[in-house]
Amino acid sequence: MCGTPRFVGAFSFARSIAALATIVLVASTAAAQLSPEFAAWADGPEGFLLTKKERGDWQEIGSDAEAKAFIELFWARRNPDPTAGFNTFRAEFQGIAER
Repeated sequence: MCGTPRFVGAFSFARSIAALATIVLVASTAAAQLSPEFAAWADGPEGFLLTKKERGDWQEIGSDAEAKAFIELFWARRNPDPTAGFNTFRAEFQGIAER
């Protein structure tokens, strides 16, 4: 008899499924802690501007306060003139997105 016994392969598969279920549960729990105002923010128009790193960071957000700080930094990074009191890029983008 060569190879791995069937029960070892089945056990390994079951562990993989359990690990995947845990990851999904943790991710959904983190999203559930955000209010509706922030929970779907990355799925809106701004989501098209997120870098891969930002998207990963967003998925780690666990509270409205963290989400608000993230969004403020997100727009600050895209401000063409940080010395001005107004972010023209944000205003233009949101104007287009609302059409």
